[in-house]
Amino acid sequence: MRKLNAALAVSLLLISALPLCDAQVGYCIDVTVNNSTMSSSWSRCQSTVPLFFNAETRVTGNGNFSRHVSVDGFAKIGLNEASHGGQGRLVMSDLLSLSSQVDWIEINEAVINESLYIPIKGQDRYTVKINESLPTNVYSKQSILYRGKGMYAKNVYMNDDKKISTSYHATDLLKSVASVGILAPQAYVFADVTPARALQAVFEKRGMAFALTSTSDLYSGFSFVSDDAFIDEAYVGKFKMKKVITTQLNYTYPDIPDRMEDYLPCCTSANFYQIESKHTGLDVDEIFSCDVF
Repeated sequence: MRKLNAALAVSLLLISALPLCDAQVGYCIDVTVNNSTMSSSWSRCQSTVPLFFNAETRVTGNGNFSRHVSVDGFAKIGLNEASHGGQGRLVMSDLLSLSSQVDWIEINEAVINESLYIPIKGQDRYTVKINESLPTNVYSKQSILYRGKGMYAKNVYMNDDKKISTSYHATDLLKSVASVGILAPQAYVFADVTPARALQAVFEKRGMAFALTSTSDLYSGFSFVSDDAFIDEAYVGKFKMKKVITTQLNYTYPDIPDRMEDYLPCCTSANFYQIESKHTGLDVDEIFSCDVF
């Protein structure tokens, strides 16, 4: 009997690449503003590991197999895979490509603590402006053909709040899947925290594309979860599944050089794309003056 272990090959490739990359770069801010009657909190963490990585895996043979792949810590983009199978025939090809870098992270904070001096009308307040560029791309393409005593496979693909999951139990499985997660350069974060409320505006360009075709004879599962959507499907017996999902988070801004340190459109109201340039400005008060908040 020939024993296949695809996880071993992937682990060796990752270990050989890690010494070439830098340490994790990013920030984590946790703020609480309170007074004698109210309290509000706000937090944000963002980090990545500067890395360029490509791995290609090809497996063909008969026997048992197990495989585990995890990509995490890259500006909230990643994937996970866990699969194992009993005696059977396995043909698999897999391509994983990762690119992540840190161009800049600029954090400008301001703290007002007037209540120390004016106990009655004082306004405690925390504001922050974050200008960051952490361009990241995670691409995965995989094809699997298995026939044997039985296999289990679960895959998860993530980009910030969006998560796609697939799961299978089969003695006969044919699957082809491709996914890409992208975070474009230049993102802006504004927060304004007082004891009465915590406001946040995040301007990012993120994208996710996913395509799946599969045929399984015992169980097929699919789910998509985000802050504003939820899909959960399960199929028992022989079933052919085909899914295509694309998501895009985008914003526009005036074409100002030098990383636009003085310009950013107002908050995302209904007239977001019709805002005149005279109403723009990198100012926390203006960002949070819109009625949408």
